[in-house]
Amino acid sequence: MEVIFLKVLNMSITAGWLILGVILVRLLLPHMPKWISCALWGMVAIRLLCPFSLQSPLSLIPSSEPIPADIIASQTPSIHTGITAINTSVNPILSDSFAPEPTASMRPLHIVAAAAAVIWIIGMSALLLYALCSYLHLKKTVAASIPLQDGVMVCDEVKSPFLLGMGKPVIYVPSTMTEPTLTYVIAHETAHIRRHDHWWKSLGYLLLTLYWFHPLCWLAYGLFCRDIEKACDEKVIRNMDRDDMAAYSQALLESSVPRKRVAACPLAFGEIGVKQRVRGILQYQKPPLRRIVAAGLAAVLLAVCLMTDPFPHKRHSVPAKWFDEQDKDEMFWKESKEITLDEFPGVVFRWRYDTMEAVTNEGVTTLYTGMPIWSVYFYDLTGDGKPELCSTLSIGSGIIDDRIIVHDYAKGFNYQLSDRMAYDYRLYLQNDRLYVEKRSYGDNALVASGELIFENNTLHTIPNIISGSDIRRYDAPEQFG
Repeated sequence: MEVIFLKVLNMSITAGWLILGVILVRLLLPHMPKWISCALWGMVAIRLLCPFSLQSPLSLIPSSEPIPADIIASQTPSIHTGITAINTSVNPILSDSFAPEPTASMRPLHIVAAAAAVIWIIGMSALLLYALCSYLHLKKTVAASIPLQDGVMVCDEVKSPFLLGMGKPVIYVPSTMTEPTLTYVIAHETAHIRRHDHWWKSLGYLLLTLYWFHPLCWLAYGLFCRDIEKACDEKVIRNMDRDDMAAYSQALLESSVPRKRVAACPLAFGEIGVKQRVRGILQYQKPPLRRIVAAGLAAVLLAVCLMTDPFPHKRHSVPAKWFDEQDKDEMFWKESKEITLDEFPGVVFRWRYDTMEAVTNEGVTTLYTGMPIWSVYFYDLTGDGKPELCSTLSIGSGIIDDRIIVHDYAKGFNYQLSDRMAYDYRLYLQNDRLYVEKRSYGDNALVASGELIFENNTLHTIPNIISGSDIRRYDAPEQFG
């Protein structure tokens, strides 16, 4: 059950970005046809229902799996939201608070996940029970109804007209309702039936019960209910003149009732957003083609950017070792090394024990410094087709720490993993992959290790982001040393 809950939690996070996108489109295009708004919420429903998604290079989703499936079993639990500020703030807390004890029979995160899954099931059960009770109460209320016409029932106990049922829905109206209000009410509820809104609203509520813990899902359900009512209004008044629109608005006002709770079952004529609906009806004009096209393009943009997942990190090349002196006992201060790479014609990379330089016809450029620079690997971490220089080096005088520098010569940037007086870092090559060791400063105890990757403009490791690290990017090499 914990695995299922984590999957649902990840799906709610990725769908949250699409919900925010739909809300933004509704704000930027307030006069778009409401049937398009309903279609946008349909995209959200697909995102929430499908356990998988297509991948796209245009995806704006920061991470397709913010909470890794193996986080419960991980020795150093961490999240991968795709947002560096969140990762670097949360992951040290996770690692410090939920790292499993070697002698413990159960991992701390397993207990937390199990408790969260139980609470999730309790919340779903409560909402489903609420819907069932609401439906049974309404059925009991309208038990003494009498037919008015095919599919329309009159009931003394009904305060406002509504549509109830799934397979063959029935319109219920108060016995006190008279013409012409009754005509407009029946037209509205019949439009709901033709649009199958009684199905879509039920599906929306079921999704809300599944994702009840996500605040944006509650907001989305409320806006969706408003949009289906407005879309139905537009369908009814599409061919009306101004006098009929005014009469329809009056019928809406006469049938309005206060909304005190989440509407789980009926589609009630005058329950949701009456003031905004009346204003929209009185100001209604058939949307011009350009408005429809703009809304359609916005829908396509949302589908491409927020209904798709980003491509997973790909290893763009096999790392090549230039040299690695970390395990040697003898000192190598007097040595120097030079190398050329096909990807950088006209450039000679020169290593001295404390300096990495690039030599060209224009002169010598210092790339980064250390005391000493223990190793250099060439590895295309950024995926631009050109390798970066990846090094373990020592920094300091008296108090010395080991850190990792990745220099992107193509762009002129240095990236660093460091945590002065807390942890030391070192690179090593294994199975054609470049890995990072994180060791405690002082006692040299291994804390974590993982494959080095570059993502969201920072250095990370797979499967776990190194917790407690101070991750920075430097544009000026003189800031080292």
